[in-house]
Amino acid sequence: RLLPISFTLPRKRVSFFQDDIFLPTADNQPIMTAEEWFKGDKESVVSYVSLQPEGMVALSEAPEEKLTERQIKYVLKKKAMEAP
Repeated sequence: RLLPISFTLPRKRVSFFQDDIFLPTADNQPIMTAEEWFKGDKESVVSYVSLQPEGMVALSEAPEEKLTERQIKYVLKKKAMEAP
């Protein structure tokens, strides 16, 4: 029995394609004919397609994000606490 679940995965940089979530998926083309399958052919290669929309940059290729003032303060405070 399958039970559907629903969840929200908040993303900070929504202008980039989330390639860490949407991995390449199997193409919808058959990998062999019925005749090949009945013969027992095992030489099949699954082809994959990217779900990334054309013109959208992948998150893994996005430029590094600049720290906000709040994040900078946090990092500095953390370093000060770690110092002997």
